[in-house]
Amino acid sequence: MASQSSESKGTRNQSLRQFLIPNSGYGGLGLRLAIVQQLVTLHGGSVQAESAGVGQGATFTVQLPLASTTTGTLNSDPIFACPPGLQGLHILVVDDDADMRDLVTCVLQDCGAEVVVVASARAALQHLLDATVSQPDVLVSDIGMPEENGLSLLQRVRALDENQGGQIPALAVTAFARAEDRAAALQAGF
Repeated sequence: MASQSSESKGTRNQSLRQFLIPNSGYGGLGLRLAIVQQLVTLHGGSVQAESAGVGQGATFTVQLPLASTTTGTLNSDPIFACPPGLQGLHILVVDDDADMRDLVTCVLQDCGAEVVVVASARAALQHLLDATVSQPDVLVSDIGMPEENGLSLLQRVRALDENQGGQIPALAVTAFARAEDRAAALQAGF
């Protein structure tokens, strides 16, 4: 339950019901309260309005039902099915955003992939040039990174020898969804 009081002019209690009806002649306030009424009703709740009288303000109280607590088991079905072929795949993930790195890593590892994560294009190139580590099977890179973006990274990767990862399959991950962004990613070799 939540209550909101106002220090408005107030009104007689019987007039308050009109505030909860759309187009009741009370302008913006009436419309906003009518929208609140409809949303609360859709969620199984109710709205009450009270006023001590003209000049005393008004109080609007919203009551919503609590979610029922049920015993039993949660649905453990996965939200998505892992694509075939990820099991045992070595994947290099490049993203400057820690949350995205964590999300992509979690999803790929849940699908059985072995994941190495770096936070920059520079670190990705260092990893690819490190002769002491095995080369990844796939590169997954963010496009919009500071310092050096994913497009530039992939152009530099494509300039490497094949044994350094120059021909590695690459996947672009980006929030840039315009047609020209897609074209630029494909042009870069993603």
